[in-house]
Amino acid sequence: MGMMEQYQIDFQHSFDSFFIERIKRTESFNMAANDCHDVYEIYYMLSGERYYFIKNRNYLVRKGDLVIINFNELHRTMDASNVVHERILINFRPKLLKDMPIKKDGVDLLSCFQPSRILRLTLEEQHFVETLLKKMIKEEKCRPIGYELHVKVLLIELLLFIVRYNSDNWECNFTFQTALHEKITEIVSFMCENYHEKISLRTIENRFFISPYYFSRSFKKITGFTFVEYLNRIRVLEGQRLLKDTNKPITCIAEETGYDSVSHFERKFKEITGLAPMTFRKSVKLQ
Repeated sequence: MGMMEQYQIDFQHSFDSFFIERIKRTESFNMAANDCHDVYEIYYMLSGERYYFIKNRNYLVRKGDLVIINFNELHRTMDASNVVHERILINFRPKLLKDMPIKKDGVDLLSCFQPSRILRLTLEEQHFVETLLKKMIKEEKCRPIGYELHVKVLLIELLLFIVRYNSDNWECNFTFQTALHEKITEIVSFMCENYHEKISLRTIENRFFISPYYFSRSFKKITGFTFVEYLNRIRVLEGQRLLKDTNKPITCIAEETGYDSVSHFERKFKEITGLAPMTFRKSVKLQ
């Protein structure tokens, strides 16, 4: 293990659903299991750089970039050329701010997570954001009177900054690293639009004129997922949505998400979410 400096705070038992972590890594690290979760995520790069795959595209995130990830958005971070980096990560659930003024004067602070994106900050903006994040960490370390409220206020201030940030054309700041990166993004977009159909390596070969071996190796390197992993994850994500928002039977949902049998759907759903489809449906109905 490389040297690691970290503050890790989990407020799950102190006050609702807030987590902040500061880590400096000096050895190779590629994000593994937690690539999609039911929390909002804010990721700030203090130093170094990382590849960050979001939904259908890989981005090179560097010092001073602020990444915001929506609820249940598929994402993964991977090593860049230099593995040394330091970042601050926040995860929180909406109920954390249920008693706070997050919808006021026509502004919904949680709307800043739609879409997930990367903010490329100026030096002045970096200083502002770093000050807020470091205050959050200091509050948790020292825990003075009212620290829980202060952390919520600081988070609201950060969300308001993100809402005000003009990033309509944010992707213009991120050119594709190579033609291959652009090609993989095109293929992933195709998968996201056609997950309900039968998609195989042969499908990709015939449509995009790329050999299965080269594609499989490149896909894993650029996205952090294998082809089958990614396909199953987007299918299960849609399955979660249908289970939550509709009363369709499991058989219909399995078919609509591209699975050839209910058992295959149920197996992959539990493998990825940890819950059987019916258990998941019951749990979200109770929320």
